[in-house]
Amino acid sequence: MVSDDQTLRGSPADWVAVPQPRSAGDALDKPPAYHALHPNTSVNFGLDRVTIVGVSLGGGLAIRAAAGEPRVARVIADDVLTDFLACNLRQFPTAAGTAVRALLGLRAGRFLDALLRRRMQHDLLADWAVAQGEHVLGVRTPHEYLASLTRYVTADVSALVKADVLLLAGAEDHYVPFRQLGDQLNTLTAARSVTARVFTRAEQAQNHVQVGNIALSVRVMLDWLDGLDRRDLRGGRLNQDDG
Repeated sequence: MVSDDQTLRGSPADWVAVPQPRSAGDALDKPPAYHALHPNTSVNFGLDRVTIVGVSLGGGLAIRAAAGEPRVARVIADDVLTDFLACNLRQFPTAAGTAVRALLGLRAGRFLDALLRRRMQHDLLADWAVAQGEHVLGVRTPHEYLASLTRYVTADVSALVKADVLLLAGAEDHYVPFRQLGDQLNTLTAARSVTARVFTRAEQAQNHVQVGNIALSVRVMLDWLDGLDRRDLRGGRLNQDDG
């Protein structure tokens, strides 16, 4: 989802969807192409100051889309997600996760499939995650699914992001390891500004993508955008009539 932050409050077309791929597999199986902001976005909508909002895995894809893209002025990652493989391996015991990474490096596909399927028999979350991942990415085996996840990282492009960035994280996110918030903060070295917000149990927003109090996360996003508008108005970057 993108917006032209110059017309965020004043137009019925405030928020517009990035043209979608034909299937989820198309979107995820070709990350280098899909991570780029669609070239027709600027032409069709006349946008040159875009705000990107990425949700769940989109939190990582949004960072990638903003890297080296001058039309992206603001990025919201809800939640932050720097390493998709690490998110999936979090569902396994630490020793098993280490073994999985080693087997991926050795390309021991058959052995890895046997290990993962045994885990899936006793863990409903792991069973769902791998089966859903195979479906979305259009692969047939657990090891193919995990191997594909190694491409979904942000460390290699984060230093290219020059936009204002808002990073959101749940203090008790069951899926994204909390350390990924710090990882993302430390690699956004060229961003115009970086703001991080951690949601807690006291706010009933401690979960992944703030399930339990999504309204709070939306207010945080809008308040952040309003604050940037005020900053840019003071600096003369936005026309008063667009506020």
